[in-house]
Amino acid sequence: MLKTLQALRILWTLYLGTALVMLGSGLQVTLLGIRSVDEFGSSTIAGYIMGSYSACFLISSFFAPTVIRRVGHIRVFAASVSLASGGVLLHSILIDPYIWALIRGITGFCYGIIYIVLESWINNVSTNDIRGKLFGVYMTITFLFLGLGQFCLLFFDPNGNELFILSSISLSLAIIPLVLTKISVPEIIDFKPFSVIHLYKLSPVAVVVSFFSGVLISGSTSMGAVYGKLIGLSNSDIVPLVVLPTLFPIIASVPIGYFSDKFDRRYILIIITIGIILFSLLSMMYGHTSYLYVFFTLAMGFCYPIYSLGASHANDLVTKDETVGANATIVLLYGVGSALAPTIVGLIMDIFGAKSYYVYFIIVALFLVVFIYLRIRSRDVPDENKGDFMNITPRSSTIANVAIAEEANKDNA
Repeated sequence: MLKTLQALRILWTLYLGTALVMLGSGLQVTLLGIRSVDEFGSSTIAGYIMGSYSACFLISSFFAPTVIRRVGHIRVFAASVSLASGGVLLHSILIDPYIWALIRGITGFCYGIIYIVLESWINNVSTNDIRGKLFGVYMTITFLFLGLGQFCLLFFDPNGNELFILSSISLSLAIIPLVLTKISVPEIIDFKPFSVIHLYKLSPVAVVVSFFSGVLISGSTSMGAVYGKLIGLSNSDIVPLVVLPTLFPIIASVPIGYFSDKFDRRYILIIITIGIILFSLLSMMYGHTSYLYVFFTLAMGFCYPIYSLGASHANDLVTKDETVGANATIVLLYGVGSALAPTIVGLIMDIFGAKSYYVYFIIVALFLVVFIYLRIRSRDVPDENKGDFMNITPRSSTIANVAIAEEANKDNA
């Protein structure tokens, strides 16, 4: 306990920087979803604007280690935050869908680097016995401030420039605690992924779940505000609709982690994906009543644990030496799925209407239920192989995945 408190005292500047970065990020996601529909009148256009973030976030993971090694953590962090901060302001000046997609892509590239810098610092300070706790604090801050940032839309008109300015201010302030930190600069490690085929041979469920968790989570976080706008909700009503699902993992991760450690994780995955189907149907049926907020929160909220469960299942089946490669591939698969989702969701809603938003989630979740069930019938996972549940945010980089995977496996090494 004392060791954990000492580490937290050292890391407070990093956690403060993380909070400010996520505050600005959360505000941007909902703001751009609403403004894209208002400005361009198409959910497809909104989709490719939002999807460009995830695509470039993924691309940044290939360049970040080299850039950080050459320039240094603090300089790269400051440059990335400054570029992202400036990009937010450009949205308010240059009203064009292609320019917005370009700016959003640059923002995603910057955030990919920002996460790697923050997580490598946390990983460097932590030791094996407290790493899980320190990253747990990091994950909680990430989800909490991602949600809190969106509440700013209750106080300012999304069609004005104030919210873009606030997001930029939050990002700019995030530089201060990091450039003043006394924490020693960590070493950057290249995480080379497995081939997807190799990981599939080890764990077909992990491969499929990692990809489709990106399809589900990105469809929820990137396009939730767009859906709310299309069904005629006011801006103040859209805020709780998109905030509550992001806060859901903070509460749900504990019971889900407990039961997934007690039982075959694949059964927990099936229960959760059935939950997505059930609550998506209920959201569709009660879309114009106050019950929507309950059902929508549960339907979209259940998307988040799928990623952690898939990563935990993979971690149960790989050796200690394979942990790095497996988790790098999981992050890659998630990134590909999350890059594709917004454009697909936007196109579907443009063609079939707003309610088809739920059909998208139902079809993906139904496929996962069938696939996982068939895998359960064909292969058992021995209990002695199981590590602890990995409570990972999908927004984390490979560094966080690997660190938490090693922590989960420490008792089985």
